[in-house]
Amino acid sequence: MTAEVVIGNGFGVVVAADTATTRGGRTYDAAEKIFPVPRPHSIAVLHAGSVLLHGVPLTTFLDNWCLTLPEKPLNRVMDYLDDFRTYLTESILSFSTDQDLGREFLELWHKSLHRIHSFLQREETLTPEGLVDYFEGWSKRLDGDHVSSDDSYVNRLYESLGRRSNRNLFEEECHNQNCDSDLHSSIEGWIELIFGDVL
Repeated sequence: MTAEVVIGNGFGVVVAADTATTRGGRTYDAAEKIFPVPRPHSIAVLHAGSVLLHGVPLTTFLDNWCLTLPEKPLNRVMDYLDDFRTYLTESILSFSTDQDLGREFLELWHKSLHRIHSFLQREETLTPEGLVDYFEGWSKRLDGDHVSSDDSYVNRLYESLGRRSNRNLFEEECHNQNCDSDLHSSIEGWIELIFGDVL
C-alpha cells in the first residue's frame, strides 16, 4: 500500500512518499513514487498503484513528457495535469491498438466491479437498494470532480465494448472460439456476471 503526504503553506509545497512496492506477493523497498519535473517547472508528480501503463513504465512517459514542456512554467497545476493527459493520450495511441486498449479496459472494469462487490458484501449492503445507493453516491462524487463528463467518450466506449454492439470485437472473438458465455466480452456482461445474483 502506498503512503503519500502533501503539505502546503504560503511559501510552497512539500511532498513525501514511501518506497515500498509489491510484486508477486512480495514487498520490495525500491519504488520511486515521486517524480520531480525539471526546472523551471517547480512541480513534482506523485503516483501510486501500478508502475506500468499499458506495459510501459510510467517514468518513461513522464521523462518523455518533460521534454515536451515549454521553457517557461505553466500558470497552474491544472495546466500541467491537462498537458500530461493530452501527451499521454497521444502517446498511448501511437503504440496500442484499439483492441489492446479495449481488452485492458474490460480487465480494469472487471477488477473494479469485484472490489465494489467485496466492499458491499463486507458492509452487508449487497442488495439491489445498496447497489443503487452506492452508484448514486459515486455519481454525485464524480459530478464534483474536475474531469467533466464527455458524452462522446462514453458513446465511443459503448460502441466498442457494449453488449451486442456491431463494433464489439471481443464478443465476435468469443463466438468464433465457441465460448460457453460471452458475458466477459462487454461492459454490461461483467455487471451481470458480478452482480447478476443481486440484480
